[in-house]
Amino acid sequence: MKVPSENFDRQALSLRLDALREYVACLHHLNSHTQQDLSLRLLAILQPLQSCEWPGRAELLHQLEPWAGRRAGDAPPPQTTVLANLLDELADVIPHLDDGSPMLRAVEEPLVYLQDADTGHGQHLYQQLRGMGYRVQVFIRLDALQVSTLRRRPDILILGPAPAERQQALDWLQTETGSLPCILIDHDECVSAQLQAVRAGVQGHFIRPVHMAGLYQRLTQLLASEPGQISRLQILQVASTRTFPQLQQAGDLQVQWANDPDTLLAGLSSLHPELLLVDAADIDKALDWVRLVRLQDAWRQVPVLFYVDRASASPAVWQHADQVLYADIDAAMLLTCVRSQARRSRMLTQALTRDGLTGLLTQVEIRNRLGTEIERSVRTGKPLAVALLEIDHFEDIQATYGHLIGDMVLRTLAHLLRNRVRRTDLLGRYGSASFMILLTDCPAAHAQILLEDLRQKFSTLSLHPSLQDFFCTFSAGMTCLQGQEGVDDLLMRLDAARLAARRSGPDRLCSL
Repeated sequence: MKVPSENFDRQALSLRLDALREYVACLHHLNSHTQQDLSLRLLAILQPLQSCEWPGRAELLHQLEPWAGRRAGDAPPPQTTVLANLLDELADVIPHLDDGSPMLRAVEEPLVYLQDADTGHGQHLYQQLRGMGYRVQVFIRLDALQVSTLRRRPDILILGPAPAERQQALDWLQTETGSLPCILIDHDECVSAQLQAVRAGVQGHFIRPVHMAGLYQRLTQLLASEPGQISRLQILQVASTRTFPQLQQAGDLQVQWANDPDTLLAGLSSLHPELLLVDAADIDKALDWVRLVRLQDAWRQVPVLFYVDRASASPAVWQHADQVLYADIDAAMLLTCVRSQARRSRMLTQALTRDGLTGLLTQVEIRNRLGTEIERSVRTGKPLAVALLEIDHFEDIQATYGHLIGDMVLRTLAHLLRNRVRRTDLLGRYGSASFMILLTDCPAAHAQILLEDLRQKFSTLSLHPSLQDFFCTFSAGMTCLQGQEGVDDLLMRLDAARLAARRSGPDRLCSL
């Protein structure tokens, strides 16, 4: 996000916005005088942001415009809860504005439409989901949600209708929303109620009060399966003289070319492919490149699919290939084979490199990735920040509440991290209650802003519906790559920062 340096004071803007949010929280209704006052205050806050860009900017300004404009008195008064939600969204934007450096959270947050007839329960869900990194718009009435969905399609729906409106909500889902993912917050968990929900297209079913860790996990699963998300299969096309348009046009594939050894190695590091598709028009060159890939420890397990003429399929090709396809293969069959190999590769990689509880990278894998990112940072000259987070008093949590609650806390923090960092960053579970974050191309100042945001958000999350006032915190150490140091030197400094935060904690951040 770029902001002109003149007339912009982030701290002063945040203080003014905080005061306005407290003012709105005290209101039960907005009369014309109050609305006029809010108009002037909003206009003053938005003035320095006229040329700013951030995810969700257009939607936010569109909704604020009738109230912040000079003729705000002519506009219908907004609901206090809606205005409070919009101000919360603006408050999340301000810490990430600077004088032109890249924004940490460069990917737009998923948009969630939340309808809940129980205003208290709905506001609680809103606060928790906002803390987890989702953009949320709250609706009390079902018809208001239906109108907004026609105007703008969200990434996911969460419906909590009153019992009298339940069937109406299910009928609407079945006939009007198409393939839009939906989660239902219900009053009844009997099998017949769940069958009704499934027939209407519901993909997540929860009973009040909602178990937040389960809701986060289901949201992550549903959003990861949406087109355009990070679930696209990664294909590196090697030594190719052909374009394979059927692969380029497939929406679930991301294809990148490599036509020389340098591009090949760079592509491996940047794309992390699940499959190498080798066009073996020149057999000797293709075999040399495959041997080059196999020299790299990190890429020995990537499957290789050779695309060759029948007459060129020598024993050496079969020796180095996981699968051989002949050039006369049907285009649809080629696409099927590529998808099948890439999916199997992804499943195997996840089984070997992902932590079974949190879904993040294992300790061994995150250390391997750290070595790769250090090499890349040294080669490109771009900064690399590394953080190590540790949940405070985790052993006491397990001793008091049990291991199942401890596991839930770990999964919740993992979901928060996954939602708040960029897709180019890397996350791993580093110990029983610790997590590592690799922030690529990230200066120290930006890393500290992100970690402070994570620390504050995690401390406000309500972690279990039946345990009142059950909150957790973490302490974190952070450091940046210095010169051409190796993995061990960086990790020693990172662990020292973590220990310093732990000694001064809980709920602390230390940077070395």
